Amino acid sequence: MTRLFHRLLRRLLPGVRPRSASNDTDVRVGAAIRRLEYDFRRFTVQDFINHIIHLRDRHIVLVPYSFDRDLHGVFVRAETADYVFYNDGGHPVHKVHNILHELGHIILDHPGIPLNTVIVPAYPEHLEQDQAGRVCALFRTVVPGNSHEEQEAEAFVRTLQREILVANRMEQLTGRSSSIDNVAKFTRSLGYHD
Repeated sequence: MTRLFHRLLRRLLPGVRPRSASNDTDVRVGAAIRRLEYDFRRFTVQDFINHIIHLRDRHIVLVPYSFDRDLHGVFVRAETADYVFYNDGGHPVHKVHNILHELGHIILDHPGIPLNTVIVPAYPEHLEQDQAGRVCALFRTVVPGNSHEEQEAEAFVRTLQREILVANRMEQLTGRSSSIDNVAKFTRSLGYHD
């Protein structure tokens, strides 16, 4: 059945190929996550960030920021720390996704682009001590760019989500399933745990 579906898909959409489990992005992302040697059974966003800070011996600062609705996050590599700006107006699940996406850029060592080539050098107050020429950033918009780095960062989030699900820590990504007892019983049966 799967082969038949893929053949039909190739006929209908000749430029689209099914994802392979062994594609280079998945292999690179999987290796990067394994190198973290993180125990996902204890996953919380802050614990995961603390683990990364400890491994890299470099501070990561989370900054909620009021972006336009088309911009979800920015990772900024400055001299003294890495900054993860995320849109504070979004849904909590989306905020977590965006933070993990930006962390993916950090873990995968994506170079970013000089910030002063994209915006006027009037940096948010968190970056006032940094020099414009040495501040680089990656931007996450509503429709993630088709760049290889954006695809890798999204693959990073997908792989983390699988690890978190297997470790039975989904509520750390989604929040409580419900504050209504009867609904919570139902959602627990679907794999969500309060």
